Amino acid sequence: MKRAAPAAMTKAPRMQPVPRAAKVEAAAVKPVVVAKAAKEKPKAAPATTISHPKVSVMVVEAIKALRERKGSSLQAIKKYIAEFYKVDADKLARFIKDYLRSGTEKGELIQVTGTGATGSFRLPPKNPRAPAAPKVKMASPPKKAVAKKPAAAEKPKAPTKKAPAPTKMAKTAPVAQPKKQLRRQ
Repeated sequence: MKRAAPAAMTKAPRMQPVPRAAKVEAAAVKPVVVAKAAKEKPKAAPATTISHPKVSVMVVEAIKALRERKGSSLQAIKKYIAEFYKVDADKLARFIKDYLRSGTEKGELIQVTGTGATGSFRLPPKNPRAPAAPKVKMASPPKKAVAKKPAAAEKPKAPTKKAPAPTKMAKTAPVAQPKKQLRRQ
């Protein structure tokens, strides 16, 4: 097998010197040709039209339709989108993950478990409980202070006596038990 020579080693054909007058004519002609070529190019039609809604809309619809109590996983969302919208979920996987991350940051989705694009997601409640406004108390007329009656000769509390601690039994020396004799036969 012959190896191709590197580009630096190949010999380029020598160009013939061009007379100065020819250079001027070529320079004058070039801009005209370029300008005509630019005008003649037809406008390119859009590559493809998108046959599905935005990924954010698809993900929200998938979570609504799945109605899972503990939230919908990324796999379940992809599966629903692939079946319902007839698109390739593998091609949209990056966009789905991006929306799951940004949706949780914006508060459009709630991440029940996991971090990032993993775990399970659900929609926030439609009517989030508004924090109850603090009740403003009306100024009520001041109540008349009731004079306290002096307490009748308070009795000093007698200190409670603790029950005496049970006396400890004196330890007796352990009774020696006779050793069992082994039978020899």
